[in-house]
Amino acid sequence: MLVDTGCAYAMAGGLDCSLWEESIDWANIEQFKDCRIPDDRFVITTSHDIETIQEMLTFAKVCAAVSYTNEPLNDLLVLDFSLENRAEFIQAAYDQAE
Repeated sequence: MLVDTGCAYAMAGGLDCSLWEESIDWANIEQFKDCRIPDDRFVITTSHDIETIQEMLTFAKVCAAVSYTNEPLNDLLVLDFSLENRAEFIQAAYDQAE
């Protein structure tokens, strides 16, 4: 499960992305049942239904990482549900993100 991995920030984009965001929120809540989620285990979630992948990666690289940890993003996992392999496109978009 994504929230068990130590994920600090989860961003969902595209069609019905708010459902992904909500699912991650509920998984994080369920992990701790009726207890308060510890700060170091809280997953911040956002959905980006109208942004391009480039805009989303810029948000991840510049805004999300710095606002959450005040440090650059060291690890990024992109789950891209597409019929085509877009790994090179996503890597290039991330490299160009400012």
